Amino acid sequence: MIKIDLWYWSLDLADPVNTDPRFQDYLSSDEKERANRFVKPRDKERFTRGRGRMREILAGYLNRQASMLQF
Repeated sequence: MIKIDLWYWSLDLADPVNTDPRFQDYLSSDEKERANRFVKPRDKERFTRGRGRMREILAGYLNRQASMLQF
């Protein structure tokens, strides 16, 4: 039997999960560079929140620190 978990989260700042600045700390140097290439600050923030939350979720499954994951 295969188990599949499907996650959905908003990138909107109105979502209380997204107001925590911890996501920036989770990003790798490559991800931070990519985030800094966005022209609009809103796009940079959405990328950081999305990527950071993804790292947080995967870290929970793998019992690792989000910042230590490598893609």
